[in-house]
Amino acid sequence: MAVVRKDDSLKKVSSFADLAGKRIIVPPAGLYNIVSSLEAYNKKNPSKASKIVYSQAEEADAIRQVENGTGDVYFLDGPSYYYLKDKAGIDAKRIDIGEAVESKFSADSHAYLIFSKDQTQLRDDVNKALKQVIKDGTATTISKKWFGEDLTGSSGD
Repeated sequence: MAVVRKDDSLKKVSSFADLAGKRIIVPPAGLYNIVSSLEAYNKKNPSKASKIVYSQAEEADAIRQVENGTGDVYFLDGPSYYYLKDKAGIDAKRIDIGEAVESKFSADSHAYLIFSKDQTQLRDDVNKALKQVIKDGTATTISKKWFGEDLTGSSGD
């Protein structure tokens, strides 16, 4: 997802062309896949290019840069947005990004738990518990409580 100022007319980033002329705030050492995707698009499409603005700001402050007009767009994940909206009082407008753009940003956006080879019982117990909370809806309930929507990516199967 992305955030923009509340008065920005941008409703969704369906393609990089939607970002033409926009200042995209990115951290200098992170989000390489976002930066490299934007740089490649800008190089191929100079008339529709966005401006990449590198910022040392923490995530909440980067969003405040969008709110105060220093930048136009900031990309982040759903859990971070909802956490910062609640805890840091951010007031930027949340917009979705289309699948075509999202696929350029991350080939794999999943998180994994890693166990050492000798922790097979722990691995099996954790996998069983995760399957159960997904199946019984607990994961969805927790996600909705803390993030305002179901971010589990699961249909409950």
